[in-house]
Amino acid sequence: MARDHLAEMALLDLSRAQRMAWERLLLLTAGISPAEAEDIVTLAEKDRQAVAAVEMEIAA
Repeated sequence: MARDHLAEMALLDLSRAQRMAWERLLLLTAGISPAEAEDIVTLAEKDRQAVAAVEMEIAA
């Protein structure tokens, strides 16, 4: 893989981790239990990945 591609992937992974942490924090602030917040964030991430896969398939 080219370095630019690796750098882009690293930034996307960091962005994903930051988004998930922010979502978790918002849920905790709203009074959601830590375990439930983690479940919600995990399910939301799986949904985003599924949507991205479908979008890539449609674009191909």
